[in-house]
Amino acid sequence: MPTQNSSKSKQWFKRIIITVVLLELAYLVVFNILLNTTFVQKQINTMEPEKFQLQWESAWTPYPSRIYIKKLTAKGKLRSKEWQVDMNSVSASLSLLSLLEHKVKMCNVEMSDISYTCLLYTS
Repeated sequence: MPTQNSSKSKQWFKRIIITVVLLELAYLVVFNILLNTTFVQKQINTMEPEKFQLQWESAWTPYPSRIYIKKLTAKGKLRSKEWQVDMNSVSASLSLLSLLEHKVKMCNVEMSDISYTCLLYTS
């Protein structure tokens, strides 16, 4: 016959599991909605709009730090050149700590159908 402490431990374990599942579901709903509205793109593109911009058709994240993007366009300007990269699909793992420092660090990056354009300006 189980002891009262064992029963309480099982209840706490169930509560922890339910809480983790609910947090993951909340994460999935909130972040996947945000990634597919213009809000996140606008926030990214207001950081340094004259230097760098991102646009995508759709994106999703199965868990924190992992992202999948369809039809991604990244473009920017430097002193003497303007560039653009178009990718059909991209997946990457992002460092969440570096994002807090306004830096992007990625690993496990996979891309398909990449097109790069660069325009050089001469004075």
